[in-house]
Amino acid sequence: RIVPNRITYNAAVSACEKGGQWQLALAQLGLFSQLQLQPDVISYNSVLSACDKGCQWHLALALMGEMVGCGISLSEISYGAAISCCGSAGQWQLALQLLARMRGDGLRANEVAYGAAIAACEKGHCWQPALELLSSTRVHRVSANTIMQNAAISSLEKVGLWHLALNLFSTMPQAAALPDEITCSALISSCEKGGNWQLALYLLNLMPEMQLTPNTITYNAAISACEKKGLSNLALELLNTMPAMPDEITYNSVISACARGGLWQQAVHLLQMLPEVRIQPDVVTCNAAISACEKG
Repeated sequence: RIVPNRITYNAAVSACEKGGQWQLALAQLGLFSQLQLQPDVISYNSVLSACDKGCQWHLALALMGEMVGCGISLSEISYGAAISCCGSAGQWQLALQLLARMRGDGLRANEVAYGAAIAACEKGHCWQPALELLSSTRVHRVSANTIMQNAAISSLEKVGLWHLALNLFSTMPQAAALPDEITCSALISSCEKGGNWQLALYLLNLMPEMQLTPNTITYNAAISACEKKGLSNLALELLNTMPAMPDEITYNSVISACARGGLWQQAVHLLQMLPEVRIQPDVVTCNAAISACEKG
């Protein structure tokens, strides 16, 4: 008969973590004491990662306290998972506290920890701490990779600070970080929020030169920028030329642009063709079409 040992149960906990089953991972951790086995840092890290996927930040902090109480040293992985967990739950202040505590414990805050902390600030709509963290990576000799840059740019996008977002984008090559589709989508969205439709379209047209393919999210942001300025013809042109599959948001923005531009016939035509593209009109769609007819 094969007797399960710590390695066996660590594998079971890891399997639960990879499957996003934080309750099962926690239950497996509880079996250690029943079988007179001592969980190690690998055991706890797997459960912490499971908590991250389940946004169980209270539990993650409790597990960290339990680790310290059992004499198990917290690792970079432990902190990274806990910081990410707090960030996912919108607890950006706790995420920053954990990052500071990590350094206080003599551990090197790596790219994972910094990326999680900046993402936490982004989710909390706190662009200033996000930029401060990104700037401090140089002092702590941490590579400010594309993931960190995207999170910082997204934090600026949420408040429409397109000029700061564009400045950050221009410095990415200095940090050896390559812009990707997420970068450009966030930039175009920031221009849309800031009312700068010309720059939004310029960035959209720049993407092929960067060997990047605009996706539905990218086009939606550009179309929305045109819609807000009532540029109905441009919005229609983008819809007709986009290589990505339009979605409900795409059609809502274009129909709304037609309403602003007085193109009621085009708005009605788009509304009528929605069943053909298997999109269900919602209240926003219908209101935009009605508004177009009223103005027409």
